[in-house]
Amino acid sequence: RNVNFHLATDYSPYTKMAASRAAIAKGFAILDDVQDGAFSVDKDNIKLTATDGTDVKELFDMYHVLSDEARTEAIQAILDTSGLSPVGEFYLWVAKDPSSFYTNYVKQAKNITIDLPARLLVDSGVPVINDFFQIDFGNSYQSKEVVVERPDIQPEKHALDKTDDSVVLDN
Repeated sequence: RNVNFHLATDYSPYTKMAASRAAIAKGFAILDDVQDGAFSVDKDNIKLTATDGTDVKELFDMYHVLSDEARTEAIQAILDTSGLSPVGEFYLWVAKDPSSFYTNYVKQAKNITIDLPARLLVDSGVPVINDFFQIDFGNSYQSKEVVVERPDIQPEKHALDKTDDSVVLDN
């Protein structure tokens, strides 16, 4: 039931390019479009780290949007600019200072990894889909879709004979 999603950006294409102030001002963000009702995220244990292991949680504003009606104008503006239209619940991390973030992380290809610990709420055998988007300069890029499934396992516990483990001593 417990899974840990690893969302990783890829800034390597930007190391040898120059960006205008206007492009940088469009911002950088990470969006995780979770499957509604399929899992609950342990928000207190979400980690954001850079390639070098630095904790970068403070560089982002995190938004947990539960429904379409819960979107603020600022969040909707980010979605409109990036062309994204997630339905229902999603998580959004927005770089607080796009210029500094571009200089210190994007331009240097210091990728960001988000560890998203979650608990699956579905029955065994039901697939759970998690979609992740990287937003650079206001443009969105979709990652590979992740599908997890809670296995149907039936563990058993028995007391076995010490000298012959084929002899079951239950009860």
